[in-house]
Amino acid sequence: MELWTAQYNYGGPDRLDITYKTADMSTCYSNDLSQYFNFYGQWLAPTEDMVKGYKWGWKDLKTVNEKQIRYTHMYNKLMAERWAKHVQEMHDFVQLCPTSMTIVCYCKSGDFCHRQLAHQYLTQLGATYMGERKL
Repeated sequence: MELWTAQYNYGGPDRLDITYKTADMSTCYSNDLSQYFNFYGQWLAPTEDMVKGYKWGWKDLKTVNEKQIRYTHMYNKLMAERWAKHVQEMHDFVQLCPTSMTIVCYCKSGDFCHRQLAHQYLTQLGATYMGERKL
């Protein structure tokens, strides 16, 4: 499966919203559209506390780099917890969606963003990361 990342306004048929506010159930179809696998974008979404902490909180941290390190640690911990419960479903999803998927969120292209962290998990399951889509 080809895996892409993009900003939220990407509207292709392979779009998967992984934002904490609006992540929804998406359907990914195989090449011949005969098989599908439902997947919840919430599994890859951060928590509201993580996003708000990174943007406006965490007053104890002085630099952007420190915030990115904390956010990355929190996201990795969250993924470990979720994947411990759903690793087979995640593996099946990547295997049953051989065409492409584009994970989206609100962050600007090139900014630190959880979609960059999320794609690392999906590539571990067999997806091929293709890069950021140009809009």
